[in-house]
Amino acid sequence: MGPNSALTFHLSLSLLYCLGLGHVVVALLERWPRRQARVVADEAGARRCSRAARAASLRLGLGILVHALAVMAGVPLRVALYGGAALASTGIALGAFRLWRARDRIATAPAPAAWIVLGLAVTGVAAWVMLMDPLWANDARSVWFFHAKIIYYAGALRSDAGWLEPAVVFSHPEYPKLMPILAATEMVRFGYWNEFLPKLGFVPPLACYLLALLAGTRGRASVGAAAVMLIAFLAGGAIIHDGYTDVYTALPAAGTLMAVLRWVRRGEPRDAQHALVLMGLGMATKEEGLLFALSLTAVMFPFVLSSRVRAYAKTALGAPFTLAVTALALAPWALWGGLAHHWGLHSYLQLNSATFARAWSRARAGALGPIAKWLLAPGSRWFDLATTGFLGLLGATGITKAVALAASRRLQLPGFLCLLCGVCYFALLCLVYLMTPYDYRWQLSTSADRVMLVTFACVLVFFGDALEDIEPGLRGFAKKVKQERMS
Repeated sequence: MGPNSALTFHLSLSLLYCLGLGHVVVALLERWPRRQARVVADEAGARRCSRAARAASLRLGLGILVHALAVMAGVPLRVALYGGAALASTGIALGAFRLWRARDRIATAPAPAAWIVLGLAVTGVAAWVMLMDPLWANDARSVWFFHAKIIYYAGALRSDAGWLEPAVVFSHPEYPKLMPILAATEMVRFGYWNEFLPKLGFVPPLACYLLALLAGTRGRASVGAAAVMLIAFLAGGAIIHDGYTDVYTALPAAGTLMAVLRWVRRGEPRDAQHALVLMGLGMATKEEGLLFALSLTAVMFPFVLSSRVRAYAKTALGAPFTLAVTALALAPWALWGGLAHHWGLHSYLQLNSATFARAWSRARAGALGPIAKWLLAPGSRWFDLATTGFLGLLGATGITKAVALAASRRLQLPGFLCLLCGVCYFALLCLVYLMTPYDYRWQLSTSADRVMLVTFACVLVFFGDALEDIEPGLRGFAKKVKQERMS
């Protein structure tokens, strides 16, 4: 077997492992085969594609969460991998049996399979981009994959692996461990450690997030916005192939917003469950994921006050599957937080009176303006130009959407939820830089362009959603103008 074939084989095993584990969870937590098979058969076109991509993304996300939770609970890597492989094989068999039973109903509907194949094809391209370079970027080499190497050689996530050693403390050992666990697990599958292959551990979550973006598309405009987001993220040198994890916080944020928008509009509990899984993955990946979760929770309150959304929330929360998914989505983040506190791995950003006094002192000294400016324009000429054009396009889209809504006399707020969430996340970022005990200028110079990816993801989702609402009116206006010219 050649090297390319071996990589393809191991990559397929990783995806099938997470997919099978997730399907076992779904099969255990609900009465599964009939309702979903009927939905796939009854829906048509883009809606059927969206449901298929959502189902695959949900199962991948649940599989990742289950594996990470097992390792965080103290299960050795090899035991978790081999036991998970047995469960995943059962899940794949169950899924194949379900598809076989529904073969007559879905035989005339090949579109969902094509949609999933598209997502996996983009994932394959991203995986090839990941393996172009070894681990050389600072955060990748000295934080995320350094932690993965510690977990790999210790054979488990243990307190006696040296997390408090002077040679390790510099690497922020209190950071979340989802991505290091996935990278270490991938190396257990290969049987040795090197400086290229651990990046393959990031492929299952990437596939989950790309399928979530496909599931959230409503039409051509949102597909275009998702494509722009992917091109921007995949083109960034320090985003994918350098091993940074910031994109794995931004993409689930975008997928979460898309799932929330679908849930607010349709009221399907499955969309709420999908959003919870994606949000939990982001929280277990990086601390910025927690900031996004706080932002989304804050901006959701006005929507929950709506009678329609409140009814949707009661329906979703009343489903046992939703409660189980909520617990499973939050468990890795909560468990690692408890372990880090128990092991003495404390964050440098302590929430105490001194921290808030430092933030207030810096704000009074005028630091808030430079911090906000640096986050929006971190010094790169290309980034400054892109930000200016991006914000201008955003403003024009928002104004057009507001005018269209005013003209139709209909109040459709869900799209603005994305924009409000991005603004809230941006405000929390400014607060974090005000509170840091280090020189905030130095921290901005090393991280501003990466932590802002979540904000830009929120804005891009708003942009695509706004275009979907505006597009019918624009097409009608253009048709009317064309008819007047012809007459």
